[in-house]
Amino acid sequence: RKDDTIVQETKCEECKEIFHITGRKDHKEWVDHQSKHATEKFECSCEVEWNSFPEKERHMRLAHLGWLSCKICNNIFSSKDLYNKHMLTHDESPGTSKMERPLSLLCQDCGKVFKNNNYQDRHKYDNH
Repeated sequence: RKDDTIVQETKCEECKEIFHITGRKDHKEWVDHQSKHATEKFECSCEVEWNSFPEKERHMRLAHLGWLSCKICNNIFSSKDLYNKHMLTHDESPGTSKMERPLSLLCQDCGKVFKNNNYQDRHKYDNH
């Protein structure tokens, strides 16, 4: 694990917000922040109305950036390779789909489903 005492101070050029990056979670927050600015500036010619920023971001990725959507769990992926690796997670035990697993393995913040608690705990630590 990286040393959390090392701090990188980064200033957003768009809104001038300052970020103190000490680890993975802070770095992801910085990347998500930059992505949000890019999505806000994105002009779409589709006749679609979004109720939220995540809806616009999802539309942009799927309709305009070539991302792929899993038909089983609705997760989206930036490449065919990531999509194919993900699809293997739905093939674990015959007759049991990932969506039939207990809701305790469902992230309450984003809806992602995990094959065990270790993956879910790591996801919560890194993302929420």
